[in-house]
Amino acid sequence: MQWFARAYARRIVNVNVNIVAAGILALPPTMLVVNFTRHWGIGDEDRMWILAITWVTDLIFDVTIYFGLHWIANHGTWKNKWLDKAEHLIVEPAHKGMSFMRDAGLVQFERAILSPLLYSVWLGIQYALMWAGFDRVAAMLIGWVVGISCARTLHTLWMLRGQRLAREARLAAMHLCRHCGYDLVGLEPIDRCPECGELTVVPSVSKPEVQSKSVPQSVTR
Repeated sequence: MQWFARAYARRIVNVNVNIVAAGILALPPTMLVVNFTRHWGIGDEDRMWILAITWVTDLIFDVTIYFGLHWIANHGTWKNKWLDKAEHLIVEPAHKGMSFMRDAGLVQFERAILSPLLYSVWLGIQYALMWAGFDRVAAMLIGWVVGISCARTLHTLWMLRGQRLAREARLAAMHLCRHCGYDLVGLEPIDRCPECGELTVVPSVSKPEVQSKSVPQSVTR
């Protein structure tokens, strides 16, 4: 169970898992509403109405469920039971000190950027399948699977890039090579890392700072 907790605590994992889980959990009520449209005087020929009802219903349930799952994954206390202190440092809290609403809102903002792709693929396929004679509920399910797959792939690539840039920024602030983490203090302003050979910009460090860093090293020797 601990390996699952360690993996789920990572932002790129729990965001994807929570979004897919929220989408799956939002499907039953959405399917129920779409199915009930038959009794609201909306016939199979009213495809645009069916698509609009599908979109609004899914959006309401999906966002509501995701907020709950996001709190559990990133702001709940379960990590204190399943992860030790060292693992907390390795995993890093996904929220990084942000409030729950700001953290969850950031994810929703990223999803909003990708939502045109998700719903264009989803509803486009749903419309095409209904035109071809598929049942409205079956067409909705097939469209959702294809749409969520496309959106999750792009969102994962986006988050991977964000993690890489954040890691490089943290290393640079500590005067370390952004590629391998080697200490760059004392090198020329623009030089290649002695460890990995990558061209890097060495931050300027004042003499007192360098001396303060060298004191503990001399003491340990």
